[in-house]
Amino acid sequence: MITYFCPNCWAILKEKMGKCPACGYELYEYSELDYEHKLLLSLHHPVQDNRIMAINLLGEIKSVAALPELEAILFEENTNYFTQKSVLQAATKIDGPEGLALIKKAQGHPSTLVQRLANDLWVEIQEKGNV
Repeated sequence: MITYFCPNCWAILKEKMGKCPACGYELYEYSELDYEHKLLLSLHHPVQDNRIMAINLLGEIKSVAALPELEAILFEENTNYFTQKSVLQAATKIDGPEGLALIKKAQGHPSTLVQRLANDLWVEIQEKGNV
C-alpha cells in the first residue's frame, strides 16, 4: 500500500486527495512549485532517507536558499549524525561564503562527531584553496 503525505504539513493522507484535511493545503499547488522549492519542503519529510536525499540534492544544485534550513537542521537537538553529515557535505558544495560559514559554525557544534567532521571538511576546503 502506498503512503501519501501532504507536502505542506506531512500529515499522512489516506488516499490521493485534492486538499489536505489536516492543514487545508491545495495539493495541486505542489505540482506548480519549482524543483528547488519541492526539495526545500522535503527537508521536513517524516522519512529520514527522504530528508537526506533532499539535503544531498540541494547541495548538488548549490541551493543558497537552503542554507538557513540546513543550519537549523544541523543544530536541532534530535537530528542524527547521518543527517548532520549530509548537511555539512551539502554545505561544502554550495558556492559562496554562506556555505563556508556553516562549516565554520559547525566547528563549535555540541557534538564532537560533528565538530570533527566540520574540522576535516574545513581542512579539505583550505587545501583546495577555496577559502
